[in-house]
Amino acid sequence: MAHTKQGRRRWKENRKHRAREEARRRRIDEVISQPGYKEAHRREYVRYVMCVRKRRYRTEGEAIRGCLSVSAHTGGGLRPYRCPLCGNWHITSRVEELA
Repeated sequence: MAHTKQGRRRWKENRKHRAREEARRRRIDEVISQPGYKEAHRREYVRYVMCVRKRRYRTEGEAIRGCLSVSAHTGGGLRPYRCPLCGNWHITSRVEELA
């Protein structure tokens, strides 16, 4: 299968980005896994769990497109919601909270 030069470059850039994100998550997980961290730094831990590890969308429309894209691959129902911490939009699989 032949790839274009631009496609190969984009693939390499995405691979580098994924590697950086994974290294960042590992560093955060090391800090969070220390004994007593959750209790001593409750606010930062909640922010990490609720916001930092999730993809952020600037508008509700972008979040809806993200829901459609992800649900096409996974087959599950998703919905967007506005994050109380960062003010951006995230997606969740908790569709029963739609009302």
